[in-house]
Amino acid sequence: MGVIQRMIRFQSWLTWQHHNLSEAAENYERELRQHPEESDQYPDLIRLERSLGRPSEERKYLLAYAKAAPDNAQAVLFAGNQLLAANYADDAVEVYRAGVKAFPDNKTIEVELGSALLRVGKEDEALPIVKNALDGSSDANVLNSGAYALVSHGPGESLPLAERSALKAVELLEAELSETTLESVNAGAFRRTNLLLATWDTLGWVYFAEGKYALAEEYVRAAWRNAAHGEEGLHMGEILEKKGDDIGAMRVFELALSRTGGNIATPVVTELHSRVDALKKKGMTVQDAHPDRSLQDLRTYHVPRPTGAKGSGVFVVQVSAAKTEKMAMMSGDEIMRGLTDRLMQLDLGLAVPKESHALLLRTGVLFCSTEPTCEFVLTPPESANVN
Repeated sequence: MGVIQRMIRFQSWLTWQHHNLSEAAENYERELRQHPEESDQYPDLIRLERSLGRPSEERKYLLAYAKAAPDNAQAVLFAGNQLLAANYADDAVEVYRAGVKAFPDNKTIEVELGSALLRVGKEDEALPIVKNALDGSSDANVLNSGAYALVSHGPGESLPLAERSALKAVELLEAELSETTLESVNAGAFRRTNLLLATWDTLGWVYFAEGKYALAEEYVRAAWRNAAHGEEGLHMGEILEKKGDDIGAMRVFELALSRTGGNIATPVVTELHSRVDALKKKGMTVQDAHPDRSLQDLRTYHVPRPTGAKGSGVFVVQVSAAKTEKMAMMSGDEIMRGLTDRLMQLDLGLAVPKESHALLLRTGVLFCSTEPTCEFVLTPPESANVN
């Protein structure tokens, strides 16, 4: 990249930071017209268009990104996944078709093509593709994606394959995390944690489709309690509705909508709104007037503050189905390290499935000021780091 391009990119970034989103988008668009080879700028432009609420522009640049970077598998996956999330399933199919041709040995792209085909109702074409991607795979991401595609859009007879695939993914990820030491924690360990949470949700949703409701609730609750994404919330709420707990379902749907922002027209958000509206028609009232605050409260704990203790620290924690197993301070004020034992006594209530062998990895920040108690706040898993 030349000096001029760097300056233009920096100007676009600076404009974005000052919340001049339209101007920032124009800068990125202008640079891409002048330097189409700089395709790595598309993701920033796409995020800007989403923030600006311009879905047609977002779609245009997603398609342009996939076309501009045909030799980049990550670009194919990014464009395809975002198109699916925005409900442009037909476009996603074409992006993934081109990706499979360019990367015939890439099972991740192959399984995503099958998933997209199932979304658009092309079951006869999709099922052999998904089954081929799953056959013999030891890639937890592929196994999870294939299982979720089958349970969400496949025929009922594909549920046994979905269960086997999800179980295998869970076993692989739990084994890896059970062998992770606090000293070896890195970005890869947190990626595995996030994938495990997604896979717990998938497995739970397969169990729900099979009528195994107790197991379904156990695994989906673990995913929802930790990740709290819209999709896990949708599944958790549906399980509670099935149990007849409309109050609990309404609250979960409200929290899930808060987590998604609630105003983005994705299939998950649309379905969450539909579920809330249906419960209101049954006479259900709003259960949580401040869902953002409630989500924060679910991640917040308190411990007595030792005399003179003031400051903050970042901690990493490993939690099993039984208890908090290990905890260590990774950075912060040294005096905070002395509160490790107190933090270890907290019941974090992370709902790890009772049969799980995983050491679930989470991070949290401890704050001590002049209040009688210190506040320990778990970081959302997708934002976790050890820096």
